[in-house]
Amino acid sequence: MDPKRLFTVAAFLLCTLCATPALAHPGSGIVVDRHGQVYFVVPGQSCIMKIDAEGRLTTFVSDDRLRLPHHLVIDEEGNIYTASDNDGIVWRISPDGSMTRFFSISVGGGRPPMLLGMGGDPFTIDPAGNIYSTLSNLQQNRFQHRIFRIDSSGEAILLAGSNPGYADGRGSDAQFGSLHYSSMALGPDGLLYVTDRAHVRTVTPDGSVSTLAMGDAEISWGWGIVVDGESNVYVADYRGRRVLKIDPDGRATTVAGPARVFAPVGVALGPDGNIYILDADIFGTRVLKVSAGGNVTTLAAFGGSAIQIALISVLTLGLPLLLVIWLWQRAPRGVANTIVWSTLVGLIVVMLWFAGGAMPPSHLLRHVRLLRHFVLILFIATAVRSFLRAREAGGEKNDAVTAS
Repeated sequence: MDPKRLFTVAAFLLCTLCATPALAHPGSGIVVDRHGQVYFVVPGQSCIMKIDAEGRLTTFVSDDRLRLPHHLVIDEEGNIYTASDNDGIVWRISPDGSMTRFFSISVGGGRPPMLLGMGGDPFTIDPAGNIYSTLSNLQQNRFQHRIFRIDSSGEAILLAGSNPGYADGRGSDAQFGSLHYSSMALGPDGLLYVTDRAHVRTVTPDGSVSTLAMGDAEISWGWGIVVDGESNVYVADYRGRRVLKIDPDGRATTVAGPARVFAPVGVALGPDGNIYILDADIFGTRVLKVSAGGNVTTLAAFGGSAIQIALISVLTLGLPLLLVIWLWQRAPRGVANTIVWSTLVGLIVVMLWFAGGAMPPSHLLRHVRLLRHFVLILFIATAVRSFLRAREAGGEKNDAVTAS
C-alpha cells in the first residue's frame, strides 16, 4: 500500500478511537431498597434495571416516557423517582413497576422556559415531597449554577447559587463551579449535599453553603453522592477512578478503587452496610458491591452498543479526518494550502479538547491519551510544514520574476 494512503487510514482509525471518551454522558442513578434490591440507570437507554436479593438482573421498567433518566431517588416505601431528560416531568415508579406522574413544570401552552432534569441536571426529594434541583434555563445558558427548592404547589424558590465560581455564603452570595455533572443527596442532619466538580458542598435549609471537602487535596471529579446515617459522605470520584468516604470533619479515605473501579458515576448504600457502585462508560455498565471488609464483587456487567459507539466516534473525529485524507491526496498550493491546513489543525485541536477534556478515559482509553497528543502534534507539524513550503514557494516565485 502507498505509504501516504497507509498513514491516512491509520490516522483516521486512531483519531476515531481517541474520540470515544467524549461520547459518554452516563447518569449516576443507583439506589438500594430496604430488601437489598439494587436499581440503576443504563447510559443512553430509557430503562431502569434491577438486581434482586438473589442477584438476578432484570429490566425493572422500560418506557419511552422516561426519556433517558439520569438520577434516581428512593423513599422508605420503595418508590423510585426519576426525571425525564427534556420535559420537566418527575415520575414515581412503585415497587411493582407502575409509573405515575409525580411532578411536572408547565408554563402556559408553550414549552416551559425552565425544565427540571434537563440534560441530566441533578435532583433529590425530601420526605415532605419538596424537590431540590438545578433548573436549566432554555433561553440563556443551559448549565445553571443555582439550586432551587420546589414545593408541592410547584413554586420554585432560589435556595443558593449565582454566577459560576467557588464561594461559600448564603443564597445568591454562594457560587458553584458546575452543577451539571453532579449529584445531590439529603443527609440525616437536614443538610443538602452536592458534588461540585472537585468539591463537596453542603446547603442548609436557609440556603447557607459551605465546603466540606476540597478537590485539590482529595477529589479529582466528584459525581454520584450518598450520605449514611452518621453523616458520612460517599462520593464517586469519576476522574479519580475510586469511591471516597468523607467523614463529617472533611477527612477522606478511599473505600474502593482505583484497581477495580474504572469510571464510577454513582454510589448507593445497602441496608446490610455494603456499598454499591455504578461503574459506567461507553464500553459498558457494571454494578459493583463493596463489602464491609473491602472485597469488591461484580453483580452485573453488560456492554454498550458497538454500533452506537462506532457511529458517534466517526461523527466526532472521523468525518474531519476524511477531509484530511482528501487534502493529503489533493492538497491545494501556496497560500490556499496554508489556510486550509491551518483551519483543519484548529478544528482538530477543538475536537481533541472536547474528546479529552470533560470526560476521563476508561481503563482502556487512558493509554490512548499519549497517542492522541501525538496525533495533535503531527497535525500541527504538518500545518507548519505547509506554511514554510508556501513561503518557500513564494520566495522562489519572486526570485524567478527578478531573474527574468
